[in-house]
Amino acid sequence: MGSYMSMLVVNVVGFFFLNWVGWRWVIIIITVPIIPAWIVLVCIPESPRYLCVSGKNEKALKALKFMAKVNKVQLPENLAVYCHQNKELGSFRMVLKSEEHRKPAVLLSIMYFSNIFIETALLVFLPFGFHFQNFVVQVMIGL
Repeated sequence: MGSYMSMLVVNVVGFFFLNWVGWRWVIIIITVPIIPAWIVLVCIPESPRYLCVSGKNEKALKALKFMAKVNKVQLPENLAVYCHQNKELGSFRMVLKSEEHRKPAVLLSIMYFSNIFIETALLVFLPFGFHFQNFVVQVMIGL
């Protein structure tokens, strides 16, 4: 749903700004929100479960303490993290090794990136008149 909402925003921005400021400024306007997203991505710790299963117990405990601090919850003083460790769990390699998950993962990745590239191409390279049609089609497909 988030990717469809982002495509909707891209189409709205393209529809209103493409002929007014040009395609270079439209690309800048669209990519500016990525900067805060990267900052948030760097500041938020990885999931404690993933860290624990990956064998990073110290980082998992640190992430738990950070989450408890943010949520204003008191953790026990003698809290220790012990997990069954499997370094392959949580890796993309394990998804590709599994016969059951390989085909859907590859197909979904291809579909997602194709959708993004086609959307960008339609926004940047088609004349202004086609943007409204693309906007309507995206809204009908996405919702």
